[in-house]
Order: sequence, then C-alpha cells, then structure tokens
Amino acid sequence: MDALKRLAATSGTPGVGPTAVGSIKDIDSTDTLKAIAAAYLSAFKQNAKTYPYLVG
Repeated sequence: MDALKRLAATSGTPGVGPTAVGSIKDIDSTDTLKAIAAAYLSAFKQNAKTYPYLVG
C-alpha cells in the first residue's frame, strides 16, 4: 500500500470496475503509471475491484 500511495496520482477519483486510465500510446508515461496506481489504491481502500485499462 505504501508503494501505491507514493506512486498514485493525487487528482481525480478512480472508479470501481473497468476504468480507462489513458491511451496505449502513453504506456510509458509517468501519468499513466500514476493513474493505474491511484485506481488500485482506491480499490484496495474500498475493498472493491478495479480493472484499469489503456485504450488502443
């Protein structure tokens, strides 16, 4: 959890279930990693399931 907290984006509210977090062309972007980390962090805190994905 600590690693996710350090990586997670501070803005936006990640959703539960399938969640688009960016474009496949931005797979190497730091912002994409932050969005994925934020989605998982939020889900773990809520005891929910999330499926962050990149749009192709």
